[in-house]
Order: sequence, then C-alpha cells, then structure tokens
Amino acid sequence: MDSVTSGDGTQIAFERRGDGPPLVLVHGTAIDHHVWDRVSPDLAEQFTVYAMDRRGRGESGDADDYAIEREFEDVVAVAAAADGPVTLLGHSYGAVCAIGAAPRVSGLEQLVLYEPPLWVEGRTRVPGSVIDRMEAAADRDGQAANERILELFFEEVAESPERLEAIRSSPNYDRHVAAAAKLPRELRGREGYRPTPDSYPTVSVPTTLLLGTESPKALARSTEAAADLFPDSRIERLPGQGHGAMYTAPDLLTATLTSVLDGGSEA
Repeated sequence: MDSVTSGDGTQIAFERRGDGPPLVLVHGTAIDHHVWDRVSPDLAEQFTVYAMDRRGRGESGDADDYAIEREFEDVVAVAAAADGPVTLLGHSYGAVCAIGAAPRVSGLEQLVLYEPPLWVEGRTRVPGSVIDRMEAAADRDGQAANERILELFFEEVAESPERLEAIRSSPNYDRHVAAAAKLPRELRGREGYRPTPDSYPTVSVPTTLLLGTESPKALARSTEAAADLFPDSRIERLPGQGHGAMYTAPDLLTATLTSVLDGGSEA
C-alpha cells in the first residue's frame, strides 16, 4: 500500500488500483479499506481507485489525541495524492468525513455519500453511559472486549442487531473486531460535528446521496439532511438494501455507482 502524510504528521495508507479519473473511497466505522473489496475491482475498470485506511485502522497510523477534523485532513491528503480532479465516495462515518473534507479538497469533481449519520434536529443523542461502557471495554483490550463494543454499538446505538449478524458472517468480521475500539471516539466526534445549510461552506459539485430503502428511519433523516447541505444534490435509492449494500448487493451498488459517476462526468 502507498501512504501520505496528513496535516498532523500521521501516515495515512491507501490502496491504489485501476486507471482513470481518481476516485477516493472513505470507509465507515469499525472496518478498514477492505469493506470495498467486492466493489473496488469493478470500479477500478473505469477509475483510479484510492481506497484509504482511515487513521487507527489497517496500515494507517494514529495520534494520541482524536478530533474529527483530523479525519477531514486525512481525506484531503489522500485526495491531494491523486492525479487530477477527484471524486469522493464515503460510506457511513466515512461519508461524514467526506462532508467535512469536501470544502477543503482542491479540484473536487463529484461527491457520493452513502447514508452519512449526521446529527439532525430531533435525533436522540447517543447516551453518554453507552459510550462510557464502550470505552471501558476498549480499555480492557483484546478480541472479547472489541466484540463487546460491536455488540453495544449495533444493539444500543444503531439498534440493528440484524446488521451485527450480517457482519459476523462476513469475510471481514475480524477486521470489524480489530477496529471496534475506535468506535467510542467516533461517536463523540459525530456528536460534535453539526453542519447546517447556514454554517456549511458552499460545495457546488454534483452530489449524490445513496439511501437504502430498508435502512432505519434515523439514517433516512440524516441522509436527507445531508442532501440539504449541497445545492446540486439528489438522493439515489438502493431498492431492498440497508446500510451495507457492499456486502449484501455488491453488483447493485457497483452498477449504481457507475451510473451515478458517469452521469456526473457528463453533466
């Protein structure tokens, strides 16, 4: 894997493959760049894919102190390593990072956001006691502790135990477990980042929000709120899918992305 140096000196690793317009993939929480394994080979037939490991995961470095703004800088650094105008594709927390990075990316051409879990008015805050319990588990370290963090997240935060079962049967389960200790800090970071149409800088590039028809209502609300941040945005629905179409319907996700990105290039 290649790497770049982020603003605070942290090394951010990325896997580069393909030949074409640059496409930076920003993965979500409790995983690394391998979440894209079922879609990136096909995307690499049309794009130069930069699948990054977010800080603290995979082959990327980390820092003692965490702030979500450092994640924005990481995405900017990888985008700067690309050759030419770049498209950002972010999933879940990675989509939040892409939103934070977008105003800072030079030569941004398109933006694709798959269900960013932004804070929205009326959304129930994640109880501090739940995050405290997750942090206590993280302090114990080891696989059993990380598995407990995943359970707490999907059962009490995401309220999606079925998604946890899907992850347990996925080939990347061990990678989810390895990254789980970073979940508490991301929850705190997400709570503190609240862009609104009034506060968010103008990003006038074609922006597509991907939303599964079976995704929880909370994710639908946050996806719709994210669409309001961008003057040139639309929502593309993934029929029969939830928050993890890269696992459950990789062919559908690839076809949707190819269509979206080709359409944006022609606009």
